[in-house]
Amino acid sequence: MEPTKVKLTASIIIAVLIIAALPFIGTTSMAEDDKEGLVIDFGYWDITWTETPLQDGMNGIELLEEVCSINNYELILSSDRSKVISINGQESLPDRPWTLFALQEKQWVKVEASPLEVNVSDYTLLAWGRASDSEDLIPGVDATGFEYYGYGRNGASTVTGNQLRIVSLSPTITEMIVAAGGAELLVGTDLYSNYPDEIVERQNSGDIEIVGGYTDPNYEKIVGLAPDLVFCDKGVGSHTHMADKLRKSGINCVVLYDTTGMDMVYNNLWIVSSALGYNETGNKVISYINNTIDAVTGIVGNEPDRKTFISLSTNNAPYTSGKSTYISDIISMVGGKNVFDDQSQTWVQVGIEAMHSKQPEVIILISETYVGTQEEYDRIISGLNDIWKDTPAYKNGEIYIFSGKAGDLLSRSGPRLGEATELIAKIIHPDQFIKKNSQDVVPKFFGDDYKQFLKYQYEVFI
Repeated sequence: MEPTKVKLTASIIIAVLIIAALPFIGTTSMAEDDKEGLVIDFGYWDITWTETPLQDGMNGIELLEEVCSINNYELILSSDRSKVISINGQESLPDRPWTLFALQEKQWVKVEASPLEVNVSDYTLLAWGRASDSEDLIPGVDATGFEYYGYGRNGASTVTGNQLRIVSLSPTITEMIVAAGGAELLVGTDLYSNYPDEIVERQNSGDIEIVGGYTDPNYEKIVGLAPDLVFCDKGVGSHTHMADKLRKSGINCVVLYDTTGMDMVYNNLWIVSSALGYNETGNKVISYINNTIDAVTGIVGNEPDRKTFISLSTNNAPYTSGKSTYISDIISMVGGKNVFDDQSQTWVQVGIEAMHSKQPEVIILISETYVGTQEEYDRIISGLNDIWKDTPAYKNGEIYIFSGKAGDLLSRSGPRLGEATELIAKIIHPDQFIKKNSQDVVPKFFGDDYKQFLKYQYEVFI
């Protein structure tokens, strides 16, 4: 979805930079081994991470008391101190009691022993979670099994104390870093990181270096920047390979999970924020997105689902969203029915005959060609194959085109999800929004000016 056409090659100059950077490479490579602390997971991405030594002889309750004291949380325990009644006003629930978990074999495991009998020094990372099982907790490791806590503290390296030097290999990840408050930490991005505008400005000024395309990051360029931390995307095979190669060179990496749905987007946002040491901001960003979605879905109400098809092109075999995608989740939340949510794959190529058989009432097209005028829109619509035209969406004039920054908006599973949700909601159920505000009418095409059609957003980018 984020095509790359530019191939970058190493040069003598880059080689010299790498040699010059060697003394600095690996200065934070041991941060992973130094991480000790406690996660308090209240559920629904309300999470606290506190870095603190797990001292020999300290039990699970004593650790929780210490961390609650640090964070000024009220802690209420049972009379025998073996159970948690509530933390910061969040009570233990019958189906989601406060439970102690430990990170073992790269995953959270429920501690079966009484927390009073647990020696916390046996572990490096523990979590008190209001959860029925480990699946309810935020992941304790990245997509490749490495812990992500402890690299940064408010944007500064926990090893050197200096401002972190960050490289992002994905436009979506770049947006997450900026939303978390880490724009000034970026020293390198992929070629297609173009949002928000300050990133492009810093690229043009030379403050941020382009380190390759989306699928072909350049190892030499990355190493030459001597980063403290490189963020990669598990959904791109070359990123996982690059992370392994960089780690062997002493450079820390965080590999985000493949975004198979909205929940994983939130997990990734938290992981990015926590790795940078901006935990509170991470919680706030997720909360703002949820608030936007709540506002929008509240306007839609209980309207009947409308059959919706989203396409990445207008050709005879376009890619579309299957069931396990953030786009399918959005469509479902705003009163739509993704016509291909019977597909188990995330993004799947379908024939237009298959699309025609679904008879979609709404079609959303993501166009690589910019569409900024009615004439350009009409040209694309009139040029559609007759099979496209034999659908309720075409016959009722309900084909919408996203291009430019709006196209990027739908193509990236990042902090602009609230914006995408509002626009898709207004496309699927426009009457509900017009009832609330007669001026709230959206066009048939969205480009770089899409933000003017947003009215229910909570600010994400700080």
